[in-house]
Amino acid sequence: SSFCCILANDITWLIFFRFIQGLGVSATILMGRIIINDSYPNDKAANVFGYLFALAAIIIVFLPTLGGVIALFKDWHFAFIVMFIYSSFILLIMFKYLPETQNNSFRKKLSLKGILNDYSTVFRHPVFFGYLMCTGLMVAGETAFNTNAAFLMIKTYGISEKTFGLMMSSLLIAHLLGAVICGRYVIRKGICHLTGVGVIILVFAAIFLLVSSMLNIDSPYLTISAMFVYFLGTGFIMTTAAVGVVSPFPKMIGTAMAFALSLEFLLSSLSSFITSHLAITSLYPIALLITILSISSFGMWLFYIKKGR
Repeated sequence: SSFCCILANDITWLIFFRFIQGLGVSATILMGRIIINDSYPNDKAANVFGYLFALAAIIIVFLPTLGGVIALFKDWHFAFIVMFIYSSFILLIMFKYLPETQNNSFRKKLSLKGILNDYSTVFRHPVFFGYLMCTGLMVAGETAFNTNAAFLMIKTYGISEKTFGLMMSSLLIAHLLGAVICGRYVIRKGICHLTGVGVIILVFAAIFLLVSSMLNIDSPYLTISAMFVYFLGTGFIMTTAAVGVVSPFPKMIGTAMAFALSLEFLLSSLSSFITSHLAITSLYPIALLITILSISSFGMWLFYIKKGR
């Protein structure tokens, strides 16, 4: 798909090949998580995810800079040349160093009926449902803020675009920090306990945000500080949920993970769609929505994950 993007001669074909590229990206993200869950027991897998997510965040920080350099000195074709070389390198590494991690006894024939039965089995499990909704509601709150952050910070608070960029970068650092801390202590404390720590951090940050907006004492720096704490909690939850959603299904890890990621993205998109229609002239509507989502996420942890442990 990257090679085809290089050859695209109009925007229609470029979008089409980018769509195909997206399918490949989704498959590699899914399989990467499954391979880790295949290779390590639950708490150790969460430990590995913690450091993996931290490394990914560090790499992501540098990618916009790389894109900016390419845009400054080359045209858009060169970006896809870089992607083509990069993905070809990954393909060679995979063939040489990546063995099959799934037990042959877990494999079964592919059928539509079997897929639907598997999804039904996965969705009805309380622990899966708890981790799914806990993470999905957290991502929805995160998306609600990200969707409206520019309007709130630049138009309402009047900060500069440069300051806004630095503020949003700090949230990525908070997420990275949360993932590292979680990965460091998850073997000792367990994924259920650290998921609880994550959702409590979300609730604390969201309520602080809501109260400050209701008292009209909010400011750009107070708001971003509260969201820094919120994103610290997201690092905990993303790390533990990557293991929690598949923990009840050692023979259906791929199905559970695929279902979880799909529904999380759906909730995120729904949150973005809803908040994009709100009239954001103050912090209050965003803070109220994030608080509701955070408390709901805590409820999912308390009534499904903790009880089903």
